[in-house]
Amino acid sequence: ALLAPLRRAARGWSEMEVIARALAVIDALEGGDVADARAATEDLRSFVAPFGRPALDAFVAFFDAMWAILAGDLARAAELSDAALAIGVEAHGDNAATAWAGQQLVVALGQGRIGELVDDVARLVDEQPLVPVWGMVLARALVGRGEEVEARAVAHRYLVDGGLSVHPRSVLRYLVAAMAAEVCWLTSDEVLAEHLVVELAPISHRVAVTGLAASCAGHLVRHHGLVLAVGGDLDGAADLLELAASTAAADGFGWAEAQSLADRAVVLRRRGGLGDAEDAAADDERAERLAAALGLELVRPAPSAS
Repeated sequence: ALLAPLRRAARGWSEMEVIARALAVIDALEGGDVADARAATEDLRSFVAPFGRPALDAFVAFFDAMWAILAGDLARAAELSDAALAIGVEAHGDNAATAWAGQQLVVALGQGRIGELVDDVARLVDEQPLVPVWGMVLARALVGRGEEVEARAVAHRYLVDGGLSVHPRSVLRYLVAAMAAEVCWLTSDEVLAEHLVVELAPISHRVAVTGLAASCAGHLVRHHGLVLAVGGDLDGAADLLELAASTAAADGFGWAEAQSLADRAVVLRRRGGLGDAEDAAADDERAERLAAALGLELVRPAPSAS
């Protein structure tokens, strides 16, 4: 509804109509209206198809890759993202390359390969120092390579009083917060947790997606739960991670469902309450079954960080 005036103003100008329809996908998805976001994707596809223009087809192709990422079909997502780059690079240049890079990094994260890409991400940070998501992805990649001290140092560059040094209205804010929460969780960084609780509380009900680049990290309720756990609120963390898993399942986000279950199992074992060990075992079993079916690498804090 908020985009209706833009849609009306764009009529008759095909490029602007495509942008308006693409923004409708993002607007619905960020707000957690996943069914509306899927419908908006199909509306975009139907609008673009008659033109036969690669510059317009690229928007649909990158969204198709995004949906595959969310479903957890990462091999397919990588193929779709490659195809989107091939379609869109001539018309969109660096913008298409940036969208592709973002999606490929998310795929690598789910496949357990992010640590192999530290040098590549470091180059992106050097080339685009004003893009904070590259810095936080670098921190996450360093964790993947086992360099936790270095990861914390990089992540802390983006801290300010009251949260992260990312403008609240930035299209990158949600993904930066999501990556920061993973660094926090996997390294048990209580300083990050203190800042991220403030950052994530008002946006916990939303979905982390980076505008038209269409890289997505799922529901932020999971990331909120992770930082609560590091901050010591294990009851709150367990509740939010249970909500994250059920919401992901309802929306068809297989990767997020599996990872949320694995996260909750860790939290339940830390809490050690009545029935927690049994519930943790059940969550782990479900998580591993999903991950095996999808070809995912689940991540958990190292025992020393737990």
